[in-house]
Amino acid sequence: MRAALDPEEQVAARLVVGLGASPGQRDNLRKGIELHANTEALKLSEAKSLAAGKGTSAGGVGAKGAQESLPSPSPTILHPDDEKILRALAESKTTQIQCYLETDTGLSRRTISERLKGLRAAKLTCRPKGERGGEAITEKGRAALPRDSG
Repeated sequence: MRAALDPEEQVAARLVVGLGASPGQRDNLRKGIELHANTEALKLSEAKSLAAGKGTSAGGVGAKGAQESLPSPSPTILHPDDEKILRALAESKTTQIQCYLETDTGLSRRTISERLKGLRAAKLTCRPKGERGGEAITEKGRAALPRDSG
């Protein structure tokens, strides 16, 4: 199930693809659009599940358990850099600032900054201590990580 793009997103997608964007930029745009579509589909799936009475009341003691009992939606397609960042955050017991993520992932500061913006927008990471307090993975981010088969 694909969510429709906002009119602004459609215009941006056409501009980037049509105005001499490199193949890498087009691939990144497509991956971003897929991530957005998957995120919107997940929201819709969760809303339908809650409306059907599969969850507990919001704010109740079992609210976290309700998230775990929901059927798992189709897996989110992660960019390899996003997966590296999410894995580094998942392995950490505290929030991580960008310079530590650089060391843990081997990615550049610019790449980490750009990827974190998208991950925050998709609600896969958050800043529980504020803008300068570091990044943390959310439960949604943990669920988006592919399971290792080994």
